Amino acid sequence: MTAPSTPKEQLRHATTVVAEALADGPPLRIEHLEHLEAELRAHIGVLLPAAEQHVDGLWPGDVVWHQRRTALDAVPRLLAEDMGDGLASAAKHVRSLARTCGRLLDYTQGAE
Repeated sequence: MTAPSTPKEQLRHATTVVAEALADGPPLRIEHLEHLEAELRAHIGVLLPAAEQHVDGLWPGDVVWHQRRTALDAVPRLLAEDMGDGLASAAKHVRSLARTCGRLLDYTQGAE
């Protein structure tokens, strides 16, 4: 598959990767989890600046601003973690990345 070229295609691809990472079903193979982790990290890297800009535009005293600011402040800590040892740890980490990526998608799409 070729890399998505337009912003709309990138958002659609990120949404697909998030859905795949959060899907119920049998455990994924470690190779597939590694692939998902790399894709999710790339999407987070692209989405984070836009999400930061969106949150910075909210009123700082608002509950929504506080919730989103707290979530954004946690992203660097999550990105500093690795997948850990074992399949369960890797799956948990990938799901955390997927939830974070999904949150960033919500923030950036709400800014459009």
